[in-house]
Amino acid sequence: RGRLHGLQAINSNVFAPRASLVSAANPIVTVAGGPDNLITVKYHERLGIDANTIGDGDIIATRQWGPADTITATYVANSKVISTGGTDVTAQYRISAPGGAWDPLDYGGYSLSVVAGQVKNSNGLTVPADPFGQFSVRVADSTVFYANSFADAVDANVGNGICATSDGDCTLRAAVQEANAAAPAARTIILDRGNYKFSI
Repeated sequence: RGRLHGLQAINSNVFAPRASLVSAANPIVTVAGGPDNLITVKYHERLGIDANTIGDGDIIATRQWGPADTITATYVANSKVISTGGTDVTAQYRISAPGGAWDPLDYGGYSLSVVAGQVKNSNGLTVPADPFGQFSVRVADSTVFYANSFADAVDANVGNGICATSDGDCTLRAAVQEANAAAPAARTIILDRGNYKFSI
């Protein structure tokens, strides 16, 4: 026969406080030059969140494309809002752009998670270090082509500076064709992980 230990059950991660993403100022960062992305996070726990444990270093953003950069969020002073008797607390954080400003090479998704041991409930139980949301970066730039198809299809209008097949996709072949047509000017092609068809 099994035996249930009430205190251990209550203090287990099943009942741990949780974080959720309320909003991101830019769910997709499309404009170059901005210094950061502002996010709003809600912490919830039935016994109450200890708002005094909320501050700098609570949240990290981990890049999902290219280098696995980890950015530690900065808490926005005086942004905490306590509601429903303390069981819910929202707070705002700034995710700084790598290098100080968003640019096309910052492309990709950024997974948000709470740092282990940071935010606690009124009993000292911490929010688990689990992902709870994300935002992405895809800065519009005429010198950058973002391949979004694994197919091997030609560009519909080579030389117009737009990577697009007749279906509107940007294949690797179409991107190479537009890059070649733009020579000697430099062009950058950005690819997601995967197998791209490219017959020679």
